[in-house]
Amino acid sequence: MIGVLYYGRTCTHSQDLLRKVSQQGLSRKLKFVPVDKRERRGEQTLAILDNGSRVLIPPAVTAVPALLDIRDKNVYQGPLVSQRLAAEAERLNRAATGAEREPLAFSEISGGSDSGTAFTFISDDPETLLAQGSGGTQRESFFAGVNDNIRIGVSEEDGGGGESKVTDSDYEALLARRAADLPQNNQRPPPGAELPPPEKV
Repeated sequence: MIGVLYYGRTCTHSQDLLRKVSQQGLSRKLKFVPVDKRERRGEQTLAILDNGSRVLIPPAVTAVPALLDIRDKNVYQGPLVSQRLAAEAERLNRAATGAEREPLAFSEISGGSDSGTAFTFISDDPETLLAQGSGGTQRESFFAGVNDNIRIGVSEEDGGGGESKVTDSDYEALLARRAADLPQNNQRPPPGAELPPPEKV
């Protein structure tokens, strides 16, 4: 949270600033208070919001746009507001892109691999999606780098004892069964073999 932005709906400077704030992605970092409708209560000036609630306008706010920065407790007005928000947008951009000015293609938080994304499927039962269940946060995918050494074990109910027990002879038998299943007319002769004469139609 950066602070509170006081603006006027009819002020062209405020409208330009609001457009920049939206483009820079700072909207979630600010609270917005329009000062078009105001009332005085003694020494205080209150802004009347659309929902009828009232918000105190600090005495230091004498023009709009104005920014009350809650980090340093200062009020900035005029061109200083744009400069302050531009600096904040630049800081956020550098933090998000690693000072490269472009987003990173892959996360480097977990050593180059991404832990995947949790998905919610229509087939999930309601208990799975509740807070007391897994909350629909089960990992459905995992991305691994080329140098990651990941072993996939076979569970007991899949018929294995933990590790896969495929041997070279199993692989050769699989290749032989596959070759037997292929249609004979789609197989090409080995290189250098004599071709049969073409069929007459």
